[in-house]
Amino acid sequence: MNEPDPSLVPARAPLLTPLEHEELLGGLRTLAPRLAVGGVTTLLLYLCGDMVGWWPLCWLALVPLSLACRGAGPVAALLVALPVLGAANVAQTLWLLDGPESPWPLWLAATLLPALAYATVELPFCTTRLPWTLRPAILGLALVGALALIPPAGGMLVPLGGLIDSELARPAYAKLGLAAVAGVFAALAWLAAELCRVPGRKPWAGAALVAALAVLAGVDVLGARDAAGRYYAGDPQRIVVVPAGPDMDRATRDMLGPDARGALVLWGVTRAADDAAQAEVLARAGEVSDSLQCALALVIAQDTHSTGYLFLRSRVPQAQRRWQGAPGELDGDPLVVDGPGVLTLHPALIPPQAGTAHHDVQLCTTARRPLHPAEAAWWLREQRRGALVRHARQACVWDGGGAIITWDGHVLARSGGEPIDALVTPAERLGEAMGKPRLMVAEKILRFAAPTLALTLAVLSVVAWAKRRWRARREAPADIAIEEVYDGQ
Repeated sequence: MNEPDPSLVPARAPLLTPLEHEELLGGLRTLAPRLAVGGVTTLLLYLCGDMVGWWPLCWLALVPLSLACRGAGPVAALLVALPVLGAANVAQTLWLLDGPESPWPLWLAATLLPALAYATVELPFCTTRLPWTLRPAILGLALVGALALIPPAGGMLVPLGGLIDSELARPAYAKLGLAAVAGVFAALAWLAAELCRVPGRKPWAGAALVAALAVLAGVDVLGARDAAGRYYAGDPQRIVVVPAGPDMDRATRDMLGPDARGALVLWGVTRAADDAAQAEVLARAGEVSDSLQCALALVIAQDTHSTGYLFLRSRVPQAQRRWQGAPGELDGDPLVVDGPGVLTLHPALIPPQAGTAHHDVQLCTTARRPLHPAEAAWWLREQRRGALVRHARQACVWDGGGAIITWDGHVLARSGGEPIDALVTPAERLGEAMGKPRLMVAEKILRFAAPTLALTLAVLSVVAWAKRRWRARREAPADIAIEEVYDGQ
């Protein structure tokens, strides 16, 4: 049997043309320098996170990663974003290893999902078919959806949380949600990267945008310093927070002094082994409330349930409520008392998202002790966000600490285990009823739309390749045909 001449057998077409290979994998040749540039984002995210707290760096944290991923192609962008974001997540929450649950699922979700957003914006359809002015918006939308998919327990892994201290970003921080704010800053960072790499232009526009972000960060620092000493008009409420301990009654007397009338005292969650121990704590609380003529709120935790009590200048509690569940894992409606304003006592640190009146005060408690000061900073950040949305004065207490927060999210006093007090004035306007859930609808929509957007862009990239190949074959010159004629011999 005669073998066909190999020279006459048509060569099999490659899976990817050279142009498609460049669009998909071209950035792998420069992976090392891209990782070096993106590593600056790891450092910035660590410094502006809860571990260090240099929050003004949030303005620039995502710029190096955007510069490293721009023009890399989806594969290289993914390989750059994964270690950059993964290292930042692990570095600022390494203390999660000491917790009762494994942090690896949270680390994986908080690393892979945002990295896929950076890969999405580098898909061939985005880089070849869409104008560069749209790509920052695509990254912002994809990143918001990716961050919204992170489980609630991993909220501290959503970047740029330090912007709660930003006077410029504060209104958007509370109303849009942290994921949306991170998406906006990522879009700005990608816009700077695009301006640095526009073909035929010098990168001055991108450098100018980065400089503008740096200037805004500096202005933000000055604004935050001025806001810290701001005074609000109105009848102040004296609030005292006493973390749990054996001598809470004596610490309360020492803190209040002789002029205690009208004060509101919040005790830390007290653990009681049995009903007798609970009765002893209640007797001490009632004696303090009656003798000092102050209001006193506390939560007593037992193994299977906890009970909240409110004393109003009396030895007997005027209101109480029981919540089922182990200490630190409670959930349910708060204990509510009406007066000049609404006073609510919550069994958890994050109260329901409800609107408030001018004179409302919310007391939030937990029996948990933070695993690390960074976790306490995360708790406090969420409390401040809630106060900012609801315009409610807040006092919160946990095992070993607490804080008093004014209606616009500023911390007036913070405890490291010692009693604290502050005069808190009422809000200048009413809080927003269900403000946070209503204004975070965009995040909930993008949570489902972002994966669909990424899949659609991937399919459109394949379609664009197929159309380009079809046009190339159609426009190619016809091959010279050789016709054999049979002459009958």
